[in-house]
Amino acid sequence: MVKTGWLVLICILSSLAGWGQKKAPKLIVGVVVDQMRADYLYRFAHHYGEDGFVRLMKEGVNYQNCHYNYVPTFTGPGHASIYTGTTPANHGIVANTWFSKAEQKRVNCVEDVTSLPVGSSEKTEGNFSPARLKANTITDQIKLTDSRAKILSVSIKNRGAILPGGHHPDGAYWYDYSNGGFMTGTYYRAKLPEWVATFNKENAAQTYFPESWETVKPISTYLESREDDYAFERAVTGDKPVFPYDLKKAVKKGESLTRIFVQTPFANTFLTDFAKKGIVSEELGKDEVTDFLAVSYSSPDIIGHSYGPYSKEMQDVMIRLDRDIADLLRFLDESVGKGEYLLFLTADHAVEPIPQYLIDHKMAAGYFFYKPFIEQIKKKAEEKFGKDIVSDVYNYSIYLNDSLIRANGFDKQEVVTFVRDEVAAYEHVKQAYTSSELMNNNFVHDWSVRIAKGFHPAEAGDVLFTLEPGYLGVKEDSFASKQGTSHGSAFNYDTQVPLIFFGKGISSTNVYREVEITDITPTLAILLGLTKPGGTTGKILTELLENK
Repeated sequence: MVKTGWLVLICILSSLAGWGQKKAPKLIVGVVVDQMRADYLYRFAHHYGEDGFVRLMKEGVNYQNCHYNYVPTFTGPGHASIYTGTTPANHGIVANTWFSKAEQKRVNCVEDVTSLPVGSSEKTEGNFSPARLKANTITDQIKLTDSRAKILSVSIKNRGAILPGGHHPDGAYWYDYSNGGFMTGTYYRAKLPEWVATFNKENAAQTYFPESWETVKPISTYLESREDDYAFERAVTGDKPVFPYDLKKAVKKGESLTRIFVQTPFANTFLTDFAKKGIVSEELGKDEVTDFLAVSYSSPDIIGHSYGPYSKEMQDVMIRLDRDIADLLRFLDESVGKGEYLLFLTADHAVEPIPQYLIDHKMAAGYFFYKPFIEQIKKKAEEKFGKDIVSDVYNYSIYLNDSLIRANGFDKQEVVTFVRDEVAAYEHVKQAYTSSELMNNNFVHDWSVRIAKGFHPAEAGDVLFTLEPGYLGVKEDSFASKQGTSHGSAFNYDTQVPLIFFGKGISSTNVYREVEITDITPTLAILLGLTKPGGTTGKILTELLENK
């Protein structure tokens, strides 16, 4: 009886495994648009063609209420959270850059001095790897399950390529500012593959760089954005922030072509073409094993910081990106097969409107000036303890000098509590918490919970704080500091992003319930019949299973 039962169970499991393999897509494509607000899909919809964003929305499962469930909402944590299915509290990527207590300096989230550049003449351009990522990714899990699976990750930003690729991809490539091509590091390989070297030779950034950046449609039709000439925008060319932008003139004035290039929408087309080349060269989606392509479009973020979400520039970027997405979908239809791949589109964070623009319209907003804030916190601490015990203030975190505190016999908890209280009392600070409060939290309020989920003790500071809604942290009270905008908060303008699943086994559905960015990875795992990556805490998006 026992043997018979086991035989039945084995037959059932074998049949499920065969079903999963038959149903599995040949290729999964993860598209992350750096700094894309969810409303861009709808505000600019009538400017889009039928084959890009509109096709995804019409034919895919569109989660219209997707949010980040932690802070800070930055690029590094965003990509890590999408692909690990958990928050910084577990994966350890607490920001793009943080103050390392062990190294006593600021470090980049993908910094790794043991990895050397490959494909670049710059000595520091390749010092990057996923070494600081403390959790495995869905791409790791796919590779771990079947080593024949190919994992390719590409982006303009190094962190946008490295974190999605996980710890053991077949390739992770990012933009080389020194020559306008793509590069990698020795963590991955000793030299560039022939196809990357050829692409760089034939299609470097210079070949995509036009004389000027003009709106792709008549600017008079861009009614969904504010006036073109707005003083608190920061122009890519250093002139007035208005169309058209004379890019060649900026180069003649001494600006680096390769650096100006990524501040234009043409870099998105450049990345799309590189991704297409990678699909063919690495033969993605050509056998029975599911492969993975991660594409992260960085330029919308680089541009968005300068102009903000209500600018003519951002509207033009999205209209042009829609065409790039359409091009990528057409290519996937032809090279992998229509209905043979699964694609998801999301963003690593959204963005705050330029505060001055909100102020101009009598809305709640303002600026938080870091320079006087840091000076006051340091002064108050020194008055209390007689020593400058603050090592650094960065990314809404205050790092204290532990060695100095110990050497002087100060009670660490007393010091931390004092600093927290001073921070909490400062104008326009909404909340402040000590590291111990965050480690032992029983929070129920959304903002507090999100801060706790973004906290990892090894990387985060001793005191963390958030600002009031609508307030943006800038260096000082100057016109230059107030130009442009940023992100990083727990508020909806930073947390709400698009999320669409499209392709094999997916039919059209709109979902309005709130879902979280960490839900992507566990859902992919169950769709592929895989064990979820070890640190994953997200939930399954059941609509995709019911939709199959």
